[in-house]
Amino acid sequence: MRSAISACTAASVAMASYLVVSLSLDAARVLAMPLYGLEELRRAEPLFAIRRLLALDPGATVWMAACLAAADLVVMAILVAYLVERLSGRIAPADADQTLRAGLVLAAVITLAATAGAALVGDSTAMAAATLQLAVIGAAVLCRQAETAAKPVAEKPRPATRWQDASHEGWFAA
Repeated sequence: MRSAISACTAASVAMASYLVVSLSLDAARVLAMPLYGLEELRRAEPLFAIRRLLALDPGATVWMAACLAAADLVVMAILVAYLVERLSGRIAPADADQTLRAGLVLAAVITLAATAGAALVGDSTAMAAATLQLAVIGAAVLCRQAETAAKPVAEKPRPATRWQDASHEGWFAA
């Protein structure tokens, strides 16, 4: 049982590490470009499809690209906080799990938002990359659920009966 919990913990840490590296590389590359990644056709085409769908002006498209990259950095920071909390051991695992869950939910939302345009355009490479990232997020969620289910549940203390009550002198005392 302990080995299953340890394996699930190691797997969730590994998946969080993968997401940190993936999101940070993507966000750094996009934020370093003058037009926030709109120079690349693979990144620009889905954003332009969202622009047409929402009837945005060109300035809003650049702003949307920058916001998606900044959101990647926010998710990366949350997952780094989880890794630090989990690996340092200074915080309860339940609190670290809340941090991981928040990071995974935000990562899933951002991945779905970033690939909505790719689905509209029909870009299969972007959809494959999003599927991989969503599969990693789903596997991390399943590992956390398996670890939670494998932990033993603490028994509730039973109320003391009149025979076990230590504060009482006893029912038969004279």
